[in-house]
Amino acid sequence: MKGVLQNADKEKCSFKSRSRNNNRYRKMAQIVPDICPREKEFVSMMKQMREDLVRIVHGDLNKYTSVLFCGSGTITMDVCINFLLPKEKKILIINNGTYSMRAVEIYKVGCD
Repeated sequence: MKGVLQNADKEKCSFKSRSRNNNRYRKMAQIVPDICPREKEFVSMMKQMREDLVRIVHGDLNKYTSVLFCGSGTITMDVCINFLLPKEKKILIINNGTYSMRAVEIYKVGCD
């Protein structure tokens, strides 16, 4: 343990409590089989969620759609920053920690 703690800053180790996994529902989610994005079940579920999101804001499904991005928070940030923001526009990123610093890195890479 001594070596791990000494290298914690270098390796960005996470020492978060594992107690969050004691929740009964989380435990059940960990033991059921994964669903693959290529499976009909997954495609159907995503389609239903996309339609439900439009309905929640009282949108017309003939005029509007929603787009869901499956992936880590980084992929969502990348899409929002580098694909939805027009190239000639600027973005204000308020530095409030690790995620905003990551957003700046993503923006800089997208600008190259």
